[in-house]
Amino acid sequence: MLVAALLAAPAAHAQSCGGASYNTDPAAFAALNGSDFQNVAVNTQSRGHTEASPYVFEGVAYWPDFWVTNSFCIPGMDSGVCGGTNNYLGNFWQTWMAPATPSDAFGFRWGTQGSSATITVYTSDGASYPFVINGQTDFFGYCTGSASVTVTKILIESADGGIDDVVWGSLSGGPPPFEVQPLQLLAGFPTNLAAAGAQPGETVWFLGSLATGAGPCPALLGGQCLDLLQPQVLGSAVADANGSAVLQVLVPAGISGQTAYVQAAIRRGAGGVDSVVAPVRSAVVF
Repeated sequence: MLVAALLAAPAAHAQSCGGASYNTDPAAFAALNGSDFQNVAVNTQSRGHTEASPYVFEGVAYWPDFWVTNSFCIPGMDSGVCGGTNNYLGNFWQTWMAPATPSDAFGFRWGTQGSSATITVYTSDGASYPFVINGQTDFFGYCTGSASVTVTKILIESADGGIDDVVWGSLSGGPPPFEVQPLQLLAGFPTNLAAAGAQPGETVWFLGSLATGAGPCPALLGGQCLDLLQPQVLGSAVADANGSAVLQVLVPAGISGQTAYVQAAIRRGAGGVDSVVAPVRSAVVF
């Protein structure tokens, strides 16, 4: 049995990072949403929080402890002046944090009194990326490179220090396009049809044909026209949290050597007025 593994192409993004790297230049992250601990009174403390019940401040969730202080001397954390006016969150052993709204970019200024810290980034596709960072003070910025994959949480371990000036938002340049992913078709065998760029929870319909042209304009799609001649409805799938929908179908045994065309559609809005149709994707059937 052949099951095709279809991988989404990365969307264009404005920052060259993601997957297995981080960025130390805060300039590219400057336009994102921000949270500044200077807005919290010094010595504010809240302990015992969990991921399910975090401490939330200015759009960022923290656990287990939220401790605002400027009493420690961490080089660089206070604009080069120890004990300066910038407050920061201090936690000697580990700090978890997450944007209240998952975003494809996340960054913060951090400092440690030790020689190194480990920062682990967790993303919505189930991956995690640990980074061992040597040195005392730096800016840590991370982006996934795709609007369909978001940073869900960050772990800082053994930092013996604190963080400040947290930023989060999107560097992807907009939502990913709605499209059918590359096809792998073998006559008589099942395959996966995949679409990316849907909204989570939307129903994605897949249609197939052996010819393209000015196709029908279904009323259910608000008059949006298809680009397939005599299209056949192959089935539907619900988009996951990343906007991906996958439908397994059986490739007919009798079309070996022919070119097959697949198109996807989503019904949106009252009467389908906001419906979207993906460009046609084609492949030769082997």
